[in-house]
Amino acid sequence: MKRTINVPDSLKDITVGQYQEWDKLMKKAQMSTIRQKVVTVAIFCKEDIETIEKLTLRSLNRIHEELAKVLDDAFKNELVRVIEINGTKYGFHPDMDEMTTGEWADLEEEMREAGDLWLSMPQVLSILYRPIVKRKWWKFWKKGYEIEPYSPKHIENAEAMKQVDMHTASGMAVFFWRSAIESTKSIIQSIKLKMEAANQ
Repeated sequence: MKRTINVPDSLKDITVGQYQEWDKLMKKAQMSTIRQKVVTVAIFCKEDIETIEKLTLRSLNRIHEELAKVLDDAFKNELVRVIEINGTKYGFHPDMDEMTTGEWADLEEEMREAGDLWLSMPQVLSILYRPIVKRKWWKFWKKGYEIEPYSPKHIENAEAMKQVDMHTASGMAVFFWRSAIESTKSIIQSIKLKMEAANQ
């Protein structure tokens, strides 16, 4: 009896939790090429290893190629500002320039402890996406909502954030790093100008 394998069509069909599991195994385990493909297909298609091992090699390679195309779209997405998990709407930080020292410190600490962006992704998402407390009539503008003021307790949402799809997570990662780089450039430029003014 043939069994249908549901292959993700896009990054929206792959969760952060799945990607973390796959990334961890690919980095730590010493596996043959075929075993890597089996594990990859099992994780992203939400199947057990035994089921995937019953596929023909031709079918395995075909599914793996489809998954590779889907994963190749990572980091090419726009920021998704509002997400919903288990009935709760979370908004991305509406103004990165207004982020508090506590937010930056916890982001830095979570990434430092994990030693890898994807290992810390649920925690990063829980800091940057927080429950929306108010929506405004100009809801399509980036500041069309307010989120809860930051508290370290928000990191407790990390487990729920593993459900976030990779389309959203990769778009957030690109936006966040670009914003961080621009912010750093702005600070350095400001320091240079102050130093130049002091030396005149």
